[in-house]
Amino acid sequence: LAGGQADTPALRARRLLGLEGGTLDLRRLKSCYKSLMKIYHPDLNPQGLRRCQEINAAYALLASGLAGP
Repeated sequence: LAGGQADTPALRARRLLGLEGGTLDLRRLKSCYKSLMKIYHPDLNPQGLRRCQEINAAYALLASGLAGP
């Protein structure tokens, strides 16, 4: 992997949400999450259920790391 970085769950989550580069903040995370949900939400895309679940899990993982005390 580039830069010797391990493929951690957080890196996989960032990749899934399209957040590979730059600083991660809650506003950017929410924006990407909402954009993807407009595409993959099962109410809008019957084949999107699995992808929707993956997106939800990635968002939860990354958001938990950004949550304040």
